[in-house]
Amino acid sequence: MKETKFIFIYLFSLLLMASCSFSSKNKESDNSRRNDSIINAQVKALIDSTLSSYIRLQWESFNITSSYSNNDTIKNIKGKLRSDQYFNKTFDVAGSYKIRQNSAICKILSVSHEKVGNIFEMKEMYDSIFTFYTDSATFLEKLNQYWEHPDKEDQLALDRFNLVARAYANETKVHFGISEYDYKTLGKDYQRNFYEGLIGKGAFELAKPRFYRNKFIGFDIIGGSDKSFDFTHVWGHTKMVEDKKVGYDSNVMYIRVFVCDLCRIRISSEYDQFDKVTKHSLEVYWNK
Repeated sequence: MKETKFIFIYLFSLLLMASCSFSSKNKESDNSRRNDSIINAQVKALIDSTLSSYIRLQWESFNITSSYSNNDTIKNIKGKLRSDQYFNKTFDVAGSYKIRQNSAICKILSVSHEKVGNIFEMKEMYDSIFTFYTDSATFLEKLNQYWEHPDKEDQLALDRFNLVARAYANETKVHFGISEYDYKTLGKDYQRNFYEGLIGKGAFELAKPRFYRNKFIGFDIIGGSDKSFDFTHVWGHTKMVEDKKVGYDSNVMYIRVFVCDLCRIRISSEYDQFDKVTKHSLEVYWNK
């Protein structure tokens, strides 16, 4: 009986000690999280204060994660902000701060635009702080310089923006008057933008370019039962100056001629009695 009582007391003591230990660890964990939250808020306030001296900003996202290096806690910053001061463009924010004695020390902080690069940078260099800043006027100048010679992906996107209007204004990268070398060098993506903007979907796959004295002056498209293309852009952006019917009965062909400031387009449409489809062919010539 005494042994049972002793075992009970021993087990109760162990449970009490475990409970106290667990409670202590929970308190330590709660205190650690609370302290980490306070430090994060301090870092965020420090960044707000630093950047607002240079940039009028509105945060779209902000995130802080922790890592460790040489016994220092490192706070890593990722975020996005928008600024009406910089024409309402969106910028990426990145940085890292080391925490010492509950104080945040900047290792690096940058604000960058995907096309222009950094407009602000602050970093630790040789025991001092280096700061770089680009004002809004200089930023706009650099952005305009980029769009004068954008990379291929952005140029393709620019070509496809308001594609039909740009093609009829001869402003796509491939255009009438371009050299044969440039036409071939620019490649299929740019060629597609031109043909689909000027004519419609399916035109690029069937187009046969024509060159004269090393200049791109026009193209032909020959359709068939399995080679169709859309030419609705022609109807909406040109004026029809000729519409005639050629042949009789089963050999009827309609010939329509369209003109605009850029080019002359001749479309032949023939109903195929055998395939029961209308086959379209097209000739386009530059006005210059």
